[in-house]
Amino acid sequence: MSSLTACDECFKRKRKCQVDSGSSQCLLCQRSSTQCTRTRRQKRVGRPPNPGPSNTTKGIFDIWDANRGFERAQSAQQPGLAEMISPSTLGAVSQRIPCTNDEGFYAALDIWMFGSTFAKDFHRAIHYCHRNSPWLLHEMFIAMDTFIGWARFNRTTSERVDMERGARSLQKLRTAEVTHAQDALAILMLGQALAAFDAFLTSRGATSILRYSLSLMKPWYSSFEQVQFLDPVTISPIFWDIACCLIYREIPIIQPGARDPSVIDRLAGLCPSVLPILYDLCVIGHNLRGDPKQTNQLNIIEKSVRQWTPDYECLQSRGFSAIEVASIRTQAIMYRTASLLLIHRLRHPLTCHDNTAVLLANDILTERNNFFAAQGNEATLQNVVLPLFLALLEVPCSPLEVWKSSTRLRVRTACLNTILIFHQFFWERKQSGFNGFLFDLIDNGPKFVPLP
Repeated sequence: MSSLTACDECFKRKRKCQVDSGSSQCLLCQRSSTQCTRTRRQKRVGRPPNPGPSNTTKGIFDIWDANRGFERAQSAQQPGLAEMISPSTLGAVSQRIPCTNDEGFYAALDIWMFGSTFAKDFHRAIHYCHRNSPWLLHEMFIAMDTFIGWARFNRTTSERVDMERGARSLQKLRTAEVTHAQDALAILMLGQALAAFDAFLTSRGATSILRYSLSLMKPWYSSFEQVQFLDPVTISPIFWDIACCLIYREIPIIQPGARDPSVIDRLAGLCPSVLPILYDLCVIGHNLRGDPKQTNQLNIIEKSVRQWTPDYECLQSRGFSAIEVASIRTQAIMYRTASLLLIHRLRHPLTCHDNTAVLLANDILTERNNFFAAQGNEATLQNVVLPLFLALLEVPCSPLEVWKSSTRLRVRTACLNTILIFHQFFWERKQSGFNGFLFDLIDNGPKFVPLP
């Protein structure tokens, strides 16, 4: 028999809602194993909202059902920062997070984590951001869900990626007014999600999107940085911005504070403790634009990079799997060497002291090869794009096989295509006799997105 009040799923998809006598679920929800709820508020008469793509299933972020009733508060009586991040508040939040299978969550979002050990904390942080600001994040998460369904699992086609929701989310970012800590945190989450969405699909404005979101939440960052619970949201965009600024000789939006060497991030691994040093390297690189002769400033940075000692021992004591330990350790070593290679290229133009540059590049590639020799060719080494990019500008070899082992996506993303275009441009110029600085080619060549 037909229900007098359609369930939320049938209403959203404009389906006829039929419920058997004595059942709490409609027939269509039973068949699709979808939660059958009737929690929506009654809407006034008028045109219904856009239901989205017809093939949307329960979101891989696994947070919407617990948040369908949230509406944006219109009063100014929202919690302040102290209340928002207090231990009691965070404890209550963790109790309200829907149960999820960490392995399943990781399988869906593994392109943003070293391993499943990070899944629980990442899920809690995502849920917390969405719970406090669903009006900013909900559409972006659905759009990203459609991208993952295509690029990671081949469940749909590229034409079904929800670009419309992505565009609406970008408009929300552009018009956002950040007046509360919750909105600042949601903006940080929205910015990195939008930047990734753009980098994967068009690679036209990812860096600008990321930096704009960082500038909006900058007044709150020093407080967020002190809360370990928020690390899965706060560290990654800073890591990405610094990677971009190292290549383009810009000053990062946020100056990260000193972190304990034992801090381990889902995407930056053990690198949070080196980010303050890399920030200073960005500043010096930017200053060298105006006065290329002031390379003596690089001496202090080089000494700091060489003295940086990640806490490898903590990896063994925290329950990480063997491949997680190997991946995180390899990334740290590759980033340390890549930083030295960047310093070398800030000092010297191409064709000058090339032997040193080639040695550093080979050290990066050797570390990668050692990882696969130990873990097997079926393994994937993520979050090392920047070191590999720099190494392949010194060692002439085809980058395609290297990139294939650096991601779990099944498609070539737009940002990878831009990197490949620059790689070809670079070697054509170098082989034609160009002997200036690498950064001159970066400034004047094809634009690309240097992912971390």
